[in-house]
Amino acid sequence: VASESLDQVDDVVAPDIEVDRFEELRLLLAAVNRLPDKLASVVRLRFFEECAIPEIAERLGLRRNTVDVRLHRALQQLAKDPVLQALKGGQ
Repeated sequence: VASESLDQVDDVVAPDIEVDRFEELRLLLAAVNRLPDKLASVVRLRFFEECAIPEIAERLGLRRNTVDVRLHRALQQLAKDPVLQALKGGQ
């Protein structure tokens, strides 16, 4: 098995995605992972798995209102995240 250099691997990883966009997504996911689990799980389901609020409520065994509140709190915390604020300012 021939091993490729890291430079060659970087060229193949995501040729149709800009490196900057890939880094933005990595930073966003890292920020979501810094949230408390009960908030992060709602964000992941809503935005990464594109689930509707009723589906999230069913999957997590929560009331819709609880999902709404957790999603709102999570988005508030993400808006205050210094890394994401710097990212937003850099656009």
